[in-house]
Amino acid sequence: MSITSDIVTIKGKLSFMHFVKPDEFKGSVKYKFRLTNLSDAAVAALIDRFGEDAGMGHKRVKFDEKYPDAGQYASFTSNFPIKVKVEKEDVIVGGKDANGADIAKVIDPRGDAIGYGSEAIVRVFADRNGNPRVQFVDITDLVTYESEGDEDYSDDEVL
Repeated sequence: MSITSDIVTIKGKLSFMHFVKPDEFKGSVKYKFRLTNLSDAAVAALIDRFGEDAGMGHKRVKFDEKYPDAGQYASFTSNFPIKVKVEKEDVIVGGKDANGADIAKVIDPRGDAIGYGSEAIVRVFADRNGNPRVQFVDITDLVTYESEGDEDYSDDEVL
């Protein structure tokens, strides 16, 4: 008899994040992110615990030729806001709007500035059906995104 842990903790870099507002791509409204640059040990832990197949013919861990620097990655989605921390301090948490709908609440300004390439530790647990669900994302090395604002190009020769 073997005991299977319901929790897997993995590390990687964040990309394609939708922590504050859900992605509405193709009619699907979900919070999501991609964890890239997974180590071989992280890949093995995810596959050992949750299987190689993520359903509907999709692999749980992938490699995209268009983004080779991202290495092996896993994508995570949720109908509910994903809890995000920066160095163990909550920055984005789940809440409710005036109508009682689930929304993400940014409780620290760093939550609005999370940029691609931020290093993170992600704790993944098995739901009652054995599917992976993110408990939280803890950013250990924050790469900040700063909006360029309105750039002045009035002196440029526009072609």
